[in-house]
Amino acid sequence: KSCTGNRYLDDPTDKCVLAAGCGHGTYPDSDTHICESCDNSCDACTDQGPTNCSSCNGILYFNLLATSCVAKSACPSDTYGKDSNNTCTPCDGSCKTCDEGSPTDCTSCNDGTYLNEVTGMCGVSTSCPP
Repeated sequence: KSCTGNRYLDDPTDKCVLAAGCGHGTYPDSDTHICESCDNSCDACTDQGPTNCSSCNGILYFNLLATSCVAKSACPSDTYGKDSNNTCTPCDGSCKTCDEGSPTDCTSCNDGTYLNEVTGMCGVSTSCPP
């Protein structure tokens, strides 16, 4: 069986469905007109392809910029792995790198600012303690 137009073959039901009718863990492939499986790292993916994840499986973290799923340690350097929703979440704007998302969780600072190791905050050199 094959589908045409704006319809896609949903294998489990053997029916032609609209893109939104493709089941969980599949995406509508416009070349084959089949609801194809997402990559194993994805819990769900977009119609841009099997590795364009919109959510992740298991212990992986969603990297919004790359629309991919990565290990917590592989989140980009200006983000941190937020455990509550398994996403690579941007650091506070004052931080270059961080452990969490508040201005007191910086592990390194942007150019021109310095890390106060007591407070975990970045600031200009005049904000360093005596």
